[in-house]
Amino acid sequence: MTNDNLIFVFEKGTLRILNIVEINRFNNSAMREEIDEKICEFSPKQVVLDLSQTVISHPFDLKCAVGLIVGRHRLLEELQAELVIENPNPHTLKCLKSNGVDKLIKIVNSK
Repeated sequence: MTNDNLIFVFEKGTLRILNIVEINRFNNSAMREEIDEKICEFSPKQVVLDLSQTVISHPFDLKCAVGLIVGRHRLLEELQAELVIENPNPHTLKCLKSNGVDKLIKIVNSK
């Protein structure tokens, strides 16, 4: 399923979210709402955010990205589900680790 730029694939209890190109102060709210709608619609046991294409270009955008990710993590915890971050590029991984996201959320490289 595709809605705007995000691609949602639901299979065997896992909701994969693909094509997350940029998380910034301009798209953060709409992206959060869209992801939350899909989580409510599918009630997944696991959500995988594929960040392989994600660019974080500004320090304020990093705050938006961390807020988006941690907020989804908290929502999924309430639903007894898991959030996994997959394939972040080296810059994005460094940004996430510098903010402690790796201590809270599993980050995997499936490539």
